[in-house]
Amino acid sequence: MSNSSHSPQKRLEPLVGWFTSLWAPVFGLIGALVFVYKFVKLWRSDWNTMSLVTTGALFCIVAAALYYFAFSRMSSLLQNGSQTFRYSPRIRKYAKGGLVVWLSLAVASIVTAGILAIRRDNREGSKVVLLVFNFQGPSPDHYR
Repeated sequence: MSNSSHSPQKRLEPLVGWFTSLWAPVFGLIGALVFVYKFVKLWRSDWNTMSLVTTGALFCIVAAALYYFAFSRMSSLLQNGSQTFRYSPRIRKYAKGGLVVWLSLAVASIVTAGILAIRRDNREGSKVVLLVFNFQGPSPDHYR
């Protein structure tokens, strides 16, 4: 009596397929927009910390790119699946040199930040705080 082509499951099947193919990009876009909004909001409120975070992220991205250029390999179809370097020796040499320079800059930045933090802490300990009170009121002799 009942035809299986008219069942509720069969009628919802195209809608479910459409939803499953669409939800990932939609929620990805929503997540990206929320991330950008929160990033800008945090940047406006605490730009010093966000500058450090952004600089650190940029350092990591540059290191990953240099590492990729220096050490990435690809499979060769001519040599029975053996792997060869993806980029020429010249590019790999520059990428390895860039990694050395990047590592030197990272170490120098960390050492400099540590030295500046120590100097700042030493200065804060030598500050003189002068408090001035006005002892006038209903009974000024009581406060002296």
